[in-house]
Amino acid sequence: MGKPTLRIGDQDFQIGTWGRNPRIKVFGTAGVSFWFDPTEVRYFDSTGISDFDPRTLGLDLGPLTKALQEFVSAREQASESAKSAKVKPIAKATLVDNGNFRYVVALRKVEMLPEAYHLSISSQWASSARPDDEQFRFGTCVDQQGLQKLLELIQKELSK
Repeated sequence: MGKPTLRIGDQDFQIGTWGRNPRIKVFGTAGVSFWFDPTEVRYFDSTGISDFDPRTLGLDLGPLTKALQEFVSAREQASESAKSAKVKPIAKATLVDNGNFRYVVALRKVEMLPEAYHLSISSQWASSARPDDEQFRFGTCVDQQGLQKLLELIQKELSK
């Protein structure tokens, strides 16, 4: 699951994003990188502190800014779509159940990332105000290779 790539003019750039940070980092060839802040429509150097002019790299500011804003817009739309999508577990199992408390593990396919799965662990308390509700405890996205490593670890420990 690598970084998205944008072609701007005759150059390819990889795009890095960090959680909810609105800024995106643009990685060019030969180790060149800079930041773009879509809320301020402003460019920063690789440290993210000083102003940067992408024209020093031979880039036309108009098409560059447009392409980066389109990327940001598509990312925001994908995020909203993912939030509102109904996600069904592809697999679910109870890890611990003592009658009053249980841990549940679920594995879901992430539709927007073809190679990704969401692994989560939740809990339920029979004595809570809403005993059918699961309380989220842990979640992470993993690819098939990560799931294979988890499977190997479980099999190794069970074989002891």
